[in-house]
Amino acid sequence: PLEKDFSTGDTFAQLKKHVSQEVGVSYSSVELRYDGKPLMDPLSLSDVKSMRGLDKITINVELKQ
Repeated sequence: PLEKDFSTGDTFAQLKKHVSQEVGVSYSSVELRYDGKPLMDPLSLSDVKSMRGLDKITINVELKQ
């Protein structure tokens, strides 16, 4: 698994970019999910109410073909 610290103001686009660079895949093939729901650009970590106030969260990554 990839682990990286991000701040609440970071966008999902920034997270997707990080994943695509670390894994070596295209940005457009990365899909982020939290609690089974897709995380959409241009939202940030602070835009998802269920993430607010948490010290650590796990975001699942799916690679689209």
